[in-house]
Amino acid sequence: MNDLIGKAIYITWREFGIEFIRIADEVKPVVFYITVPNDGEQLHPREPKTYGDDLAKLFKNRMREFQSDCIVKYKVRNEFWTKAKSKEVSNRVMRNVL
Repeated sequence: MNDLIGKAIYITWREFGIEFIRIADEVKPVVFYITVPNDGEQLHPREPKTYGDDLAKLFKNRMREFQSDCIVKYKVRNEFWTKAKSKEVSNRVMRNVL
């Protein structure tokens, strides 16, 4: 996966509250270690409210579209994700990543 696509994926999923603990890409399959919030606000009006196990499964399915041989290991953290947190993370990540 090229660097620009990787950054775009990182920024997008951080806005949904996913925290990347580690990405083990030294050997195949790639292993994503993440945490996800257990609940939160609906961030986008046309998309369902997705948190906890469902958010981790959604991430896994989307990553398999890019990286068919990947594994996602996750923990659900006790956090309520809000639009304000999403915006704050987006602004911080855009400054630091790009």
